Amino acid sequence: MDAPPPNPKPASTQHVELILRRLDSLPTLSPIATRILELGSDDKAEIAEVASLIESDPALTVRILGLCRKADRGLGGAITTVRRAVVMLGLEAVQSAVLGVAVFELLDRECDIQNRTAEALGHNKGAYEFDRRGFWQHAIGVACAAELIAERHPDAGVAPEEAFTGGLLHGLGRLVLQLVLPQAYRRVIEACERRQSAAAPIERAIIGMDNHLAGKRVCEHWGLPTPIADTIWLHSQPAASLPSVAHKDLILLVTAARAVCRQLHLGWSGDCDTPPSMETVFIEAGLDPNRIRRLVPKLHEAVASRCNVLGLDRSESPDLLIQSVSNANKRLSRANRALEDRVRTTAGLHRCLLAIREFHQHTGAPRSTAEAQGGIGLSARSVLGDGYIALLGLEADAWHLIEIGPDGDPGAPLADEPPADYADRVALGDLAHNPAAAGAVASWVLAHADKRVKTRGLRAVALGDAAMPSALLLFESRSGVVEILGDGLESLRAAWGAAWLAGQRQDEVRVLGEQLAEASRRLGEAHERLTEAESLARLGEMTAGAAHEMNNPLAVISGRAQLLALRLGDTADGASAKAIVGATRDLTELITSLHLLADPPEPNLRPCTVGEVADRALEVARDRLDRDVPLAINAQDAVRQLVADPDLLGPALAEFICNAAESAAPDQDRPTISLRAQTDPLDGRLVLSVIDTGPGLSPRALRHAFDPFFSEKPAGRQRGLGLPRARRLVQQMGGQITIEPASPVGTEARITLASPACHARAA
Repeated sequence: MDAPPPNPKPASTQHVELILRRLDSLPTLSPIATRILELGSDDKAEIAEVASLIESDPALTVRILGLCRKADRGLGGAITTVRRAVVMLGLEAVQSAVLGVAVFELLDRECDIQNRTAEALGHNKGAYEFDRRGFWQHAIGVACAAELIAERHPDAGVAPEEAFTGGLLHGLGRLVLQLVLPQAYRRVIEACERRQSAAAPIERAIIGMDNHLAGKRVCEHWGLPTPIADTIWLHSQPAASLPSVAHKDLILLVTAARAVCRQLHLGWSGDCDTPPSMETVFIEAGLDPNRIRRLVPKLHEAVASRCNVLGLDRSESPDLLIQSVSNANKRLSRANRALEDRVRTTAGLHRCLLAIREFHQHTGAPRSTAEAQGGIGLSARSVLGDGYIALLGLEADAWHLIEIGPDGDPGAPLADEPPADYADRVALGDLAHNPAAAGAVASWVLAHADKRVKTRGLRAVALGDAAMPSALLLFESRSGVVEILGDGLESLRAAWGAAWLAGQRQDEVRVLGEQLAEASRRLGEAHERLTEAESLARLGEMTAGAAHEMNNPLAVISGRAQLLALRLGDTADGASAKAIVGATRDLTELITSLHLLADPPEPNLRPCTVGEVADRALEVARDRLDRDVPLAINAQDAVRQLVADPDLLGPALAEFICNAAESAAPDQDRPTISLRAQTDPLDGRLVLSVIDTGPGLSPRALRHAFDPFFSEKPAGRQRGLGLPRARRLVQQMGGQITIEPASPVGTEARITLASPACHARAA
């Protein structure tokens, strides 16, 4: 499984320090070159000592004598000894030549070692290799151009020999970076050519430092003169941004020489951006731009001569001119290829922008994850074309595979446990650099996909947070569609990921809203229960006090009234005495009912049947109504098991039976009353329903049915405590009571209790 390659990240400080240490580990210059450099800066140096040092190195001797054979040195052919060559050239010219030869031979030798090592390891050269020959040719071209400019501008205050050395070594950092980091520098060259850019910003992005800093560090390592080190470090900078250093003129002169060589395509500079105008650079450096034309004809001749002296090649001036034209054609060809790449990239970006616009127009702000999935699927199908496309939702406890159909519609999600080693989404943020995680995802998809998937060509794009994605968009890359889209795919990924996250947030907001509403409902219910509990507590305190203070007087009144009733017999006064006895009994029962409502007894829960509870309810109803009440219940419901206290549940059930039996007027038919038992399919609780065919309850009665002392019956017939007392008894057993109209007429009262299985689990 592949993933689009990420953009290069800036190198860390630790990485840069590691590169600097590798630069410091490069071999140093030869002792002969080091000593000649020291003598060149010593005013008391003797020509004999310098000549002796040169003669100790045969290769160096040949190249110094070759410098004397240049066409512009009149006695060049008669110089046959090193001493005379040093006298004719001067110590500065000799020092410049020795430095150039020493650096060239040292780095050339290191390059040969690197190439032989690569060949031994079987590393093949790619399309973006460092052109070592072209690099040195360009360096010699800049050196010769700088020397010619210095000779024609003596007022610049730069010695031609110093200008030659600065030009020769100006690109030293580019070569040493390629030596210590060959693979990374191939990427730099590729990026430069593809983007038609200068090398320095690409080097900083990929490696962490540019060739200017690397060259300066190597100069410090070798102990080269400060003007040379600063020229390597600061060349090609705008004149206005250069610091005020003593050798600023040398830096500007080398910058101008490099602009000339880039315009003439001398060698390989390593930069692929458009060269600066020679006239503009000359004016910024304070040089006469009119002298450029007189400089160019002699430049190719000077480069050919110096290349022969340094042993680079045996090219003649016409050959260099032809090669410059060839280099110009190659650059034009590369520019055309880069332009074609940019056209393709622009087309891909345009395609992505259109897809993003259509995606937002179609999807907008998704109101759910499902809506986001539909929009992403349709957009991905329109952009990526045929082939397998799927969304893989990543959660800690389950992965959800949603395959996108040919029309862009998402299929039904398939959920399963994620791979054990990759449940953490952080490991899935960069599959391109995490082969183990990529393999785990590919194996999981292959095992769950409905269609045949070629996992070798399956790519993944992270949606949501790239470091910890919420989902992956999986697709088969066909016809180079990813390459066509280019960087635009990242913009699409951002749009798709934002929609996915927006859908998730909408789902979370919806769930939170529902949870908040549920919490608010529960809080309201709890508040109601608390208020009721406080009211009942106060009622309990009041009834307890009333029972204590009123029972004794009521007992005296009831006793004396009963005695009076016996003495008076069936007289009018005797009837009054009996009425007093009945009133005291009613008052005592009222106090008892209030006390029961405020402080009900603890239930004695035990297994029983619905039939047993119904018998107890009918017994209570018969005592209250002084007659039998017919109750319809089928045999299957009668034997249903429950866990309750029949002595509490029976009286509670009797309240509904009595209310149903008394609901009809005297001139109406008695209603039928039935008892049903069923299991709630949602939570498995047992529901006992008392259903009657009476006239039913008014909306006002339904709202206030459980309020104490509420009754719509004629005054004096009921106290309005039966249903509140029944609810308290049921609540003591962990149940609930509701009343609602029955269909088509009548009333249905429901008592909901925990199932026996719930009581067994609680036990």
